[in-house]
Amino acid sequence: MFSKDQLGRLCSIETPPRRLVSLVPSLTELLIQLNSENRLVGCTKFCIHPKSVVSRLCKVGGTKTVSVTKVLDLKPDLIIANKEENTAEIIAALETQVPVWVSDIKTPKDYIQLLQAWSGTILNNRLTERHIAQFQIMLQTLRGRYKPLRVAYLIWNKPMMLAGSSTFISNWIEHLGWINVAAHLNRYPEINMEALKDLNPEVILLSSEPFPFKKSHIGFFKNHFPHTKIAVVDGALFSWYGTRLMKWKTYANSLERLVNFEKL
Repeated sequence: MFSKDQLGRLCSIETPPRRLVSLVPSLTELLIQLNSENRLVGCTKFCIHPKSVVSRLCKVGGTKTVSVTKVLDLKPDLIIANKEENTAEIIAALETQVPVWVSDIKTPKDYIQLLQAWSGTILNNRLTERHIAQFQIMLQTLRGRYKPLRVAYLIWNKPMMLAGSSTFISNWIEHLGWINVAAHLNRYPEINMEALKDLNPEVILLSSEPFPFKKSHIGFFKNHFPHTKIAVVDGALFSWYGTRLMKWKTYANSLERLVNFEKL
């Protein structure tokens, strides 16, 4: 059968695929959590959850340094990729030999659309429909949860980089009710300290990934922003769309306690 991927391209899928290779860490976890682990034969070295399963899978390189030869040696009948995490060159090289389903998730709605496209084809229909229902309930619970504080979300240090517009992180921040101070900037712009001060954030969130910000970094930023709330947050929960997002049911409360955020 044929399925449209999130770039609008028709992708031929054997239902169900017998041998899957995932080049997207968050979607590797999704496939495993929704009962496709026995069909998953390969993933990237950055696919780290759940460890008990991914440790047994063949690693095909990094998300942007995929070995085409290693992937094809696994004889997959479908490859899962992502527009942002994988390069166009890698996708083009692979899809001359094997169907490649490319995801492009910038909003919670995009994630639901992926689940609906995969339900009954790539994923187990019953489990997927249940997850969609649970996710939609949680989304409604989290919508506008916090007062509209001005938030800067840092993903990298030296150079400092922010999450700007057209990113899942920015859309998630706004779903929670905050205002992304970098929403007028595209993607992940570099920024210096003076420019960050000009954005006048009321909250600075230091992501635990891809740069591993730690509590020891908070003091440095407090020296420059003495009246700003600053916290290190779980980067995966802001950027790993997939079943991991369900952890927000409890993480939202932890975040409130962490920096004394105010709920509406």
